[in-house]
Amino acid sequence: QKFRPVITDDDIHDYYVSMSSNFALNETIVKCIFVVLPSDSPDITTFLKSFSFKSDDDYAKIENYVFSFSKRSLMSLDKWLSLSSVRNYFPSGQQPAETSLDSNCLYKVTESGLIYLLYVSDIKKMDEVAPEDFVHDKIYSILLNKKKVDFVKQMSSDLYREALDNNVIKFYERE
Repeated sequence: QKFRPVITDDDIHDYYVSMSSNFALNETIVKCIFVVLPSDSPDITTFLKSFSFKSDDDYAKIENYVFSFSKRSLMSLDKWLSLSSVRNYFPSGQQPAETSLDSNCLYKVTESGLIYLLYVSDIKKMDEVAPEDFVHDKIYSILLNKKKVDFVKQMSSDLYREALDNNVIKFYERE
């Protein structure tokens, strides 16, 4: 009942900065848009031009087009995903190679009357330091566990001192 930890974003940021070498990625992660469209979708050329993000409403155009015509989509420009999970959406043998992807890259595959598009807005490759927002929850858990351990140690010490002060604990010497 007495344990009320407060962990701020500043605490998380400070820990991330001081311990960033401990957060190497064990797989490539991406922020991306993935879309499967029929190859006869209307205005596909105009749609593809929206991925240049030259105007502020390009994302809205993409979102509206995807909502209207896509067979399958994944819009994740604000959340990191593993590249391996995204690659699984592509037809066998047509998955994008990690080496062919970069930030602001559009990868396109056409097969069986479908167009598979992957726009990568950001990419962090294996063994690079993970972005702070990707490890935020992990750091929160680490800091919370540290606070729990410190709290239990302090509580144990306080209880022991209180017991000594109130003569609840007595020491006897051996003869």
